[in-house]
Parts: sequence; structure tokens; C-alpha cells
Amino acid sequence: RRFCGRFLFCLQSPGDGREVTIEVADFNHFGRELWQEQAAVVSTDGETWTDLGLDRITLVPWTPTGNEAEDASIDDGWHPPYGVRYRLRLTAPVMWIASATPYALGHSEEHLQSLTRRCTFFSLQEIGRTHYTDRHGYSLQMMRVARPGDEGKLRVVVIAGEHPSEVAGMYAAEGLLEELLRSSDVLSDFSFWVIPVVNVDGVA
Repeated sequence: RRFCGRFLFCLQSPGDGREVTIEVADFNHFGRELWQEQAAVVSTDGETWTDLGLDRITLVPWTPTGNEAEDASIDDGWHPPYGVRYRLRLTAPVMWIASATPYALGHSEEHLQSLTRRCTFFSLQEIGRTHYTDRHGYSLQMMRVARPGDEGKLRVVVIAGEHPSEVAGMYAAEGLLEELLRSSDVLSDFSFWVIPVVNVDGVA
């Protein structure tokens, strides 16, 4: 792409506590505001993520690519290009830095299977397969949350994960399912049909 919207880096490091600066030269989020970068997170295991913190993030001028055609077209008038510097302390032999917290298909599958084991109101269905490659695709999963005999109840359909790097919706769908597990009284009036990751190929 001509610019960066999200990233995930894995770093091999001495793990001796030294501080390094990583610069992503070509962001162009709308508005060029520091708060838009607060989704940056770090991890020492690739699974558990903590906020990097705005005090460790600095906006800097954009670094042109040197390709005149590319450089002339990167600013569409709405998304001015800029760079972002991240100060990271190397506290482990392998570290990850990302913006925003990654969402993985394995995590989603594990969570959905866990819900079906925990409550009989949760029913997992495969509603199709993707076309990831010519040879294979991935399962498109939908969780149906309903009590028996819900034919006359209002149906709430939730679809998340259209843009795979915008992970907030997928985590929100996960949170909704957890809330339905705790507050099943709402199922007296509604049934829920939740597709937590609709763009499965993109997430893959």
C-alpha cells in the first residue's frame, strides 16, 4: 500500500532493557492526531498485550519514498501523511509491537467452542467456506444464541470483522457473547445471531 494504517512487528532482542526507537514513516490516519495512535500495544509472548502508552509515541514529519508519483498521490486531502515514532524497552528475547491488538482466527475458534461447552443456549454453525486459495478456504462461523422455541422472538443479527485490521468490532462481538452468557434473561424476548469474523480470509 501507499501508506500504513496498522502494523505488527516481531523483534529479536537482547532483552537487556535497552530502549529502541521504531519509526513507521508513512501513516495517514485522518486528522494526524496523537490520540489516534493510542491503540499501540506491546507483548513479550505474542498473546498478552499491554498499552505502549502515549508518552512513548511521537508524531514526526512524513518520510517521502523518493518515488515522485507515489509521493504526489499519498495525500488525498483527507489523510495527510505523517510518521510515528515508538519508544520500546527491550525486556525479553522476543518482543512484539502492534497497532492495534491483533485478532487471530485460532483465538476466535477457541472462544466460540468454549461458549458452546459452557451453555446449551449457544449453537455454533458453519454458514459457508471462504475462497482463501484455489485449494482451500476457511470456515465462516455463526453463533446462534437462543432458548428453545424462539421462532416468534425478535432476531438480533451482529456482523463484525469486515475490516480485518480494525479489531475492535471483533473483540466487541466476543464481549457481547460473554454478556449473553451472563445475562441470559434477555433471551426471553430476543434471539441473537452473531458472526464475529466475517472477513475470515482477511484475518487469516
